[in-house]
Amino acid sequence: DYEAMQAYKALNTRYYAGRMVQCQFVNIPSWTAAICGLSEFGKCPKGRRCHYLHVFRNPPIYLNTFDLFTTMSEDNNTTTNNNIEQCSIFTEQDKELAVKAKQEYEAGQYDVCLKTLQKILESCPDDPKVLFNIALTEYAMSSFQKTDAFKVQLNKIAEK
Repeated sequence: DYEAMQAYKALNTRYYAGRMVQCQFVNIPSWTAAICGLSEFGKCPKGRRCHYLHVFRNPPIYLNTFDLFTTMSEDNNTTTNNNIEQCSIFTEQDKELAVKAKQEYEAGQYDVCLKTLQKILESCPDDPKVLFNIALTEYAMSSFQKTDAFKVQLNKIAEK
């Protein structure tokens, strides 16, 4: 019980894969009823109830993808999605602003970063990469506390 409490204190409210870890104590009366985590993804080699903790590669952390728009699209074509044109051609000025915004974000200057991202958005409205970085910066400004609002913004971007 002591070790469980130490693990709870160490892990609760930390972040993993961009999500806050929320620990809880669970009494499992029978391990034979336990379900393997990989079975939820249909990837367990032993079937639905193997009762085993598989080692697998951690998912990528989307919070480290802020450099999405510094690695601009290689093709210089404008793509169409749901009859809405999205900007995939970035000017040199936009690329410089993107690098500047990334540096501001990494320095923790989220308010300045947000203004820089807004400048990029003016020349390329509704670009999903820019919108993602704006959402991410606003999430960082909230000290990563407004997770629900962040999820809503991500869903809106995904719908576009």
